[in-house]
Amino acid sequence: MISKAAIVGRPNVGKSTLFNRFIGRKKAIIHEKPGTTRDRNDYEVFWKDKKFIVTDTAGWSSDVSVFSKDMARQLAAAVEESDIILFVVDGKTGVHPLDKGIAQQIRESRKKTILVVNKIDTQAEESKGYEFYELGFDDTVFISANHGRSINDLLDAICNGIKYDRDLKKTQELLKIILVGKPNVGKSSFINAAAKEERSIVHDVAGTTRDSLSVCVTVNDKDYVLTDTAGLHRAS
Repeated sequence: MISKAAIVGRPNVGKSTLFNRFIGRKKAIIHEKPGTTRDRNDYEVFWKDKKFIVTDTAGWSSDVSVFSKDMARQLAAAVEESDIILFVVDGKTGVHPLDKGIAQQIRESRKKTILVVNKIDTQAEESKGYEFYELGFDDTVFISANHGRSINDLLDAICNGIKYDRDLKKTQELLKIILVGKPNVGKSSFINAAAKEERSIVHDVAGTTRDSLSVCVTVNDKDYVLTDTAGLHRAS
């Protein structure tokens, strides 16, 4: 079975930027406003002779909002289903109190974890990231997701924790179906019904879905990729 790597961390540390860097295009919305990412977003990554599914997640936060409980459930599910956790921290701001709380919860999950110190743009800046070793993770990679620095080193670290399976070959092009329509017509509910789990947060607040959310589902022994989209509005 294909391995899964979940990208976790507090808001605005560069999780979605890293997700986009892995897949080679700007799929996840990036914004300085915390809470931009709400749903789990999957994508299959191929590196050398291995492949894995990378999952972008909502920021790990103590803030309370109308979506906070749903986002927390999505995050917990991503961690539970993952084989490797990519714990992303902000190398420019240093260790944040919330980072310590996240580190403790990750240790309780007993999952293999790679500490990803992001926003380290040059080798000279790596000394700024040494303080993150106090979080207690042996596997640490210093990267810049924005500039692509040391992404190959991170991919190598991920794949070192993945068992090689000769039966895992690059899959054929899947039938891709995109759901479009105005807000609150049931696009996200359809995705959840097809996936048989809550993959997209459903709420009566218009604009709940922000990113285009891709989910692989199997129906009658055939695989499909369903993509949920934000609701379309009349241009003003």
